[in-house]
Amino acid sequence: MRFFEWEDKDTIELKKSYNSEILMGLTLYKIREFKESLDYFQKCKEINKNDPIIDLYIKRCEHYIQNPPPDDWQGAIKLYEK
Repeated sequence: MRFFEWEDKDTIELKKSYNSEILMGLTLYKIREFKESLDYFQKCKEINKNDPIIDLYIKRCEHYIQNPPPDDWQGAIKLYEK
């Protein structure tokens, strides 16, 4: 997980506390195990309700559970807004 220099020490420590969960969530996401991935991201959300990256991956997992990506999916998404 990436930490940014502008984040305060408490935020960095909070993110470190769920580092293994987010890494497992990302790993499962990349191999298209979206339900299991969602479980890990939701655990992260319980720890840090203010991390927008967690929100993003929860939203993506929920979408892909309902609308599975094509077989040749590489993890990329199309952006339709700026």
